[in-house]
Amino acid sequence: MDGCQVPRTGRILRELLTLRLMMSYVPKYGLLPTIARLSGFFLGGIFLYAAVPKIIDAQAFAESIRNYQLVPLWSIGFLARLLPAIEVVVGIALIVGIAQPSAALIASGMLAVFSAGMLQAMARDINLSCGCFGKGDSSPIGWWNILRNLGLIGLALLVVTYRPSRWPWSLRRPHA
Repeated sequence: MDGCQVPRTGRILRELLTLRLMMSYVPKYGLLPTIARLSGFFLGGIFLYAAVPKIIDAQAFAESIRNYQLVPLWSIGFLARLLPAIEVVVGIALIVGIAQPSAALIASGMLAVFSAGMLQAMARDINLSCGCFGKGDSSPIGWWNILRNLGLIGLALLVVTYRPSRWPWSLRRPHA
């Protein structure tokens, strides 16, 4: 072995030290809490984006709810007004950071219920559009919608797990 070659263990040690040096640039509060902050902000934006067309055209949203054939007819008008209002409150809470873990749990619960509604419609061969983003969302329901909701549930659970600071853009450490 000549003097130019680094022994295998020395090379591994050098690579580990380089990785440690690179990781020292990650802010003190950590990578996952930072991703959780951004996830809360993103999820809140999606909930607000989904709520606005439903509030503007509650009648069309009520029709979307009726098409799922899942709830009694007498509850459709109530749900068409209640669900977008909850989406607005959850969206604002996720963006602003007030009660963020609770808002993320509510968001994941809503997404799970919406996914269950889509699954039952698919199982019963009911042809309908999602209605997730108002009447402008005319794409038929399918597995893509379920996978999207599962991804959003994952983001919500990340927010719950890492409980970001009150303000998503704050540099404070998250609660322990």
